Amino acid sequence: MIKNSAFYITALTLQFFLSSCQLPEQSPLVTKSSQAVSSESMESYSQEQFTTWKQQAISEAEQDFSKGTYILRKSLLVDSSKQWESVYDDLLLQELGIQRMSTPVLPDLPSVEDYQQNVYDTWYSITMTELLQKKYGEDIFSNVRTRAHNKYFSTGLNAEHFVQGKEDATRDVKAGALKIEEPALYLPWYARYKEFMKSNYFVEVVPIGSIDGRGSHVSDSAQAHAHGYNSVSLPVILKKFGENVINEAISTAREE
Repeated sequence: MIKNSAFYITALTLQFFLSSCQLPEQSPLVTKSSQAVSSESMESYSQEQFTTWKQQAISEAEQDFSKGTYILRKSLLVDSSKQWESVYDDLLLQELGIQRMSTPVLPDLPSVEDYQQNVYDTWYSITMTELLQKKYGEDIFSNVRTRAHNKYFSTGLNAEHFVQGKEDATRDVKAGALKIEEPALYLPWYARYKEFMKSNYFVEVVPIGSIDGRGSHVSDSAQAHAHGYNSVSLPVILKKFGENVINEAISTAREE
């Protein structure tokens, strides 16, 4: 199972961390022609065919892993425009030999080949990610991502906002005010999660950025401030209430 990050927004980082795998250019699943089909036609595909695609993806991911070929994909819809991603990609490649590449977005009216490719990519991604976590540890991606965040948001044009965030958090912690800055989420349980943190642990979850049906939109300066702020406040919160306090709060909110 893909383990989420305990830093910054813990389980909430799954919203913008979707790593999946890049196929070789000559993949047998990639065809030169495609014909758009309706959802009814998609449903006509048997479970047997779906299982075939899945097993092929799992098998090829295992073969690539055994050869030391580690290639992951990042969704074009998920944070691919964020500049910090290039720092994350560089760290994965330089330190672990893991290369991340973009995956195409499944169109609104996918062709048979689009659907087949999507199934393949999904299961290749799941398999490769689990194998890498077994090799390097379950926290490998969250740890590298945290360092990439800190490296990007604490330098250059973002440095001032990162430092300001640390100063604001230091002042609040001394005053007894515990807070976490997180991107607001367009999810039904998010309000319950904030209320649970406030009523049970007296921790205020402060949403940052704007939100719409496609997700959160947070500027680099706001993210830099949040990373600086949480680098001070979050260790205090986790030490006081336990390492899993945020994940447990999210699980409780989702179950209600």
